[in-house]
Amino acid sequence: MNAEQYNSPEEERDAWFGYAERDLLSVQFLFDLPGVEEVVASELQQAVEKFLKGYLIYRGWELVKTHDIELLLIAAVKHDRRFEAYYRVGRLLSGFYVTHRYPPIPGREVMRGELEMLMEKAMEIKGLVKGKELQ
Repeated sequence: MNAEQYNSPEEERDAWFGYAERDLLSVQFLFDLPGVEEVVASELQQAVEKFLKGYLIYRGWELVKTHDIELLLIAAVKHDRRFEAYYRVGRLLSGFYVTHRYPPIPGREVMRGELEMLMEKAMEIKGLVKGKELQ
């Protein structure tokens, strides 16, 4: 995405959020299907990455080509310390960026319970970036 193609920071933020929402739709569609856990985890990573990038760009952050959720969370903490609570989740999600693109690492399969926790945390991060209080 190129900042010059947007009329306002809000428009650019909303474009990032729109792509993130699309990734979440993929997650919801695939979530209960067996055998695609790595794809679901990777799509969750993509959604959180795009929510965070939209949030940060809106606040004046210059886009950095990265898929490291923890790095994005560190930048987000400068605006809202509540993001600190998600560093561990960020590390986990970042590790899933490549999981469905390459053969699995033995002993590092994505477990259903882990996916459920990551989905819950992704929705919390979505709430933070969109300015909604957590339940």
